[in-house]
Amino acid sequence: MNQNQRTNKEFDSHNPPADWLLSDDAACELLEGTRPFLSPEYPGLYSLSVPLGVTYLIKERAGFDRTAMLRHSMYVWLAVPQTPALLAVLEKWAIYGTHDGPKHYRLELLENGSLYLKYQQILGGRKIAQIPKALVDQLVERIAAELPGVLLPALAKKGVKAASTRTVADDMSQLTVVDGRIKLPSERLHHYGTLKRLLEQAGASYNAGGSFSFPPGIDATEVLGRLMAGEKINVQQQTQFFATPESLARKMVTAAISAARELGHVLMPAPKVLDGVIVLEPEAGQGALALVARELGAKVVCVESYPVNAAVLRERGFEVHERDFLSLSPADLGGKFSVIIANPPFSRSQDIAHVRHMLDFLAPDGVLSVLTSTAWVEGTQRAHESFRELLQQYNVVQTPVPAGTFRESGTQVGAVHLLISNPVPMEPEIGSARLELLEV
Repeated sequence: MNQNQRTNKEFDSHNPPADWLLSDDAACELLEGTRPFLSPEYPGLYSLSVPLGVTYLIKERAGFDRTAMLRHSMYVWLAVPQTPALLAVLEKWAIYGTHDGPKHYRLELLENGSLYLKYQQILGGRKIAQIPKALVDQLVERIAAELPGVLLPALAKKGVKAASTRTVADDMSQLTVVDGRIKLPSERLHHYGTLKRLLEQAGASYNAGGSFSFPPGIDATEVLGRLMAGEKINVQQQTQFFATPESLARKMVTAAISAARELGHVLMPAPKVLDGVIVLEPEAGQGALALVARELGAKVVCVESYPVNAAVLRERGFEVHERDFLSLSPADLGGKFSVIIANPPFSRSQDIAHVRHMLDFLAPDGVLSVLTSTAWVEGTQRAHESFRELLQQYNVVQTPVPAGTFRESGTQVGAVHLLISNPVPMEPEIGSARLELLEV
């Protein structure tokens, strides 16, 4: 048995290593290219099969009667174009290689969000992504919006008048804004579930009595207008706000405390270890990290650009600079900081840009405890390579954060914790002791 055979035998195609899975951004790009067809003939595109419940939702939200469609032999196929990320998967794993990929492979989405690349002619395949529910919802809404343009002309050719139900847009036109809330009409809505999801993704919460309210900082009239214009609003994706779990927040703050002591900082005894220390939280969210630092005695300076989160922070008694952190200089916040703790946005290498900027705010004897995506660790983009080169100029402890840690916050992605002290030329140290063993 050669090495490749041994590796294939040990590889679990249903639970592959995290670095074999597409990132959320890559999965989003893949699904955004999905298009509906009325025939299985779509040269150059990969067939995508989805759970039966998803196909029902698509037809319902498009306003078509499933029974009528079947009566007139109207079947819908979904197909996906090849993306750079999918091509990379084929180059890394597929036995038929990358030539004429759609002839040899197809995609299958399961109810649990697992996306598989499977062979067309033989049994087998492997999981290539874990699709968040929000992306599946977006897929449903997008295909539902495109379906009438595909189905209606085909039905007209058969001389059939489409049996259409009330559409989501029809139902949405019945919504009104009263006292800053979006009010439901008294008559039954055909697409209440869809409207509820759209409103919740836009930041709303349902109230008994038939209305949806928004936190301070979100204007209900503006939201309804954008939704009625066809815009899809997803606050979490747009802000990249995924709250740091409390257990992880405590480990991050504790790791910073330990590093500060090693650098010679004289800290107070427990429980107010950080008494007198000014801590910067440049991506404060709703204060998961800041609350832990304050509990230990620190004064925390928070930067948060999203008005809703900024309002929550003020309610919790924090000093908040409601600005984009990347637009600030140390002078804007009163100087540099001996301790910085942060969980910045990950997508599109924003984490790299934010960490670079945080280092400008770090005092010469300071310590930065920060989370990043895993993309830069082995990534081949110039941004990834230059970030690895940058870290070689510092004393760095690099610790993996397992996939699923942020499950309750709405994402399954793994992360990396970096503990950076300023600056000691040294190769990054790979290990987990700093995060796993230190406790407050």
